[in-house]
Amino acid sequence: MRFTVETSPGTRIQVVTDQTEIRGGDCFNVEQAGNGAANVRRVSISNALCEAVAGNAVDADIQNQLSAAAERCLAAKERLLEAETDAQIEAAIRRVEILCDD
Repeated sequence: MRFTVETSPGTRIQVVTDQTEIRGGDCFNVEQAGNGAANVRRVSISNALCEAVAGNAVDADIQNQLSAAAERCLAAKERLLEAETDAQIEAAIRRVEILCDD
């Protein structure tokens, strides 16, 4: 899936993701990880994050927590790529689902 995302008024980026749950108009977070990779996570519980970002009101603590979550997701995806046995693959898939999907 390829999305054009408005990150702030007048600023747009394109994101390619394997997430199939996201629809146009959804509120979601684009999490940048350390190696330039990104994870896209739909915000389904509340639009508070998107409302805060639109008003530039996300504080440093929240930004740090979101960055840490993106790093954990990236590590889980790397672990999946390194998995060799069926059991390792299944465990890694569950880890990715828990850490990367909404």
